[in-house]
Amino acid sequence: RDYKLTISDLMAECHYGHLEELCKENGLIFYSEAAGPNLHTADLLQNTSRVDLPMAEFWMPSYHRPTPRSRFWARNGACASHIYGMPVNMDEAFTSLGPEWEEGPFEMKPVSDQAFCDGVNRICVHNFSHSPSLTAKPGYVYMPGTHYEPRITWWEQTPAFNTYLARCCYLLQQGKFVADAIFYAGDNLGDGEPMQVIHPTLGDGYDYDCSNADVLLNRMSVKDGRIVLPDSMSYRVLVLPDNRPMALDVLEKVADLIGAGVTVIGPPPTGLAGLPIQPDEEKRFDALVAQLWGSDRESTATVKRHIGSGYLVSGQSARQTLLESGVLPDFEHNGLSDDGVIYWIHRKMDDADIYFVTSHWQPAEKLECTFRVCGRQPEIWDPVTGTMRDAVAFRQEGGRTIVPLDFDPCGSTFVIFRKHIDAHAAGKARTNYPSADKVQPALSGAWNVSFDPKWGGPEKVIFDQLADWTTRPEFGIKYYSGTAVYRKRFNLMSVPTKDERLLLDLGELHEIASVRLNGQDLGTVWTKPARVEVTAVLKPTGNDLEIVVVNLWPNRLIGDEGLLKESRLTETNIHKFNSSTPLLPSGLIGPVKVLSIKELE
Repeated sequence: RDYKLTISDLMAECHYGHLEELCKENGLIFYSEAAGPNLHTADLLQNTSRVDLPMAEFWMPSYHRPTPRSRFWARNGACASHIYGMPVNMDEAFTSLGPEWEEGPFEMKPVSDQAFCDGVNRICVHNFSHSPSLTAKPGYVYMPGTHYEPRITWWEQTPAFNTYLARCCYLLQQGKFVADAIFYAGDNLGDGEPMQVIHPTLGDGYDYDCSNADVLLNRMSVKDGRIVLPDSMSYRVLVLPDNRPMALDVLEKVADLIGAGVTVIGPPPTGLAGLPIQPDEEKRFDALVAQLWGSDRESTATVKRHIGSGYLVSGQSARQTLLESGVLPDFEHNGLSDDGVIYWIHRKMDDADIYFVTSHWQPAEKLECTFRVCGRQPEIWDPVTGTMRDAVAFRQEGGRTIVPLDFDPCGSTFVIFRKHIDAHAAGKARTNYPSADKVQPALSGAWNVSFDPKWGGPEKVIFDQLADWTTRPEFGIKYYSGTAVYRKRFNLMSVPTKDERLLLDLGELHEIASVRLNGQDLGTVWTKPARVEVTAVLKPTGNDLEIVVVNLWPNRLIGDEGLLKESRLTETNIHKFNSSTPLLPSGLIGPVKVLSIKELE
């Protein structure tokens, strides 16, 4: 143990610490993936304390990283940023090994959302390859990583996804992370805690940080019964590890924290960690353990000792301890489908509470979400569209606010509490999301479609009905990758009332679309359902609709594999696909509909 700690200290001081000094001497900002992975003999939290911008990484799903535990390494960096007072936690994002140009923004969104809930609040995309050729497409690329450079088919549409990431990152950099518990992780050598987990002692609905000995010894103090850090992070309880030895200086600091008013939860340590330095060290250690926990170290009985101004609790979970002290979960939800997964994170400013809540899978969800805030109006902020509105359906019970929330496939939302209201106020509506009704049947008849002849498609073709490109007989459409423009003129069958809003629903779409109606740019659609608001631009008759649709590279790569080299349109160093690889669904499949929704009162 002492040898491993020495190696870890040398890593932190002589590697990261030396680089920190060099950067400061030369006016540089130091960032590094000091939070892992792949440092199994170091204290990742201590390493990260020596950088200006803590980093770790998270990956896209692939055969190489099939499980969340193998993909997400964000939590150590997030904990380090919280406990060492660094407001920005940037991660290497969307790394992958296996997929090649097979991901669009919709597939990337739930991965980034989970990372946001792990504490990430700045994105460093992995990767942008600098191809030696300016003309070759998809080009010569570094194999690992989600390709994110001008040679991807949807580069012109990336601002929509970048804006989503920017909105999330900005809000998640505000205020301080809210955690009820801080877990002391002992010597903390090795992988630490790569991703957020539900600790059995804490359960769901409470968040937490992890701490090493450095922070416990040198940064923790007590104010009003809470553990506080110099940068104003604070926690209600300190949770000790099970079945671990403990250093004497750590045990003495734990005793000091309890005496000053903190609640500490956990069993006694199994013994003195490391070799004793002073002759009486073991004797002092055993005496302090007996003073705190009593003489019977093996007892599993629930004991709550009032020591000084604080409490030491053993034989009882952190969750039960918090509940008994009147601290309800910070976030709860009900109504989730059997396959549903919800992630969340809470940050607090002086004058606002910020919750980010996301549904990880594609089934739509209708939930009642409970937030540990009272006396403030809940607001629903959509990071995809940028819309912000007051919740019209909510109620307050027991010091918390209950808000009905609907989630589209892989949907996410911010719930913000800023404006003061009466503690008994409630919304008058039953839902915060109006239902959508069809104004008329789906748009029928022919569509004029234009492909790019430089990439093998016809410049002009008529689709009698919307269809997946891969079902078309033309080679240039079946194997087309890139941009196609759909055009159609249509009339409304009925005029909407003044209290109605109108949406254009594109139906099934692969992968991204930009919509123009009557000459007005309505933005880029990349989430599900694929909808844009058309209230202000839709006319009773003569509506000119233009939809720019972009798919992904694999279909053209697959088609080119069956051609002679001189006949191929693509050029790359990656040859994953062959003529028997299944094609990806592509294009606007629809049906395209006009929907009506009535404003909630």
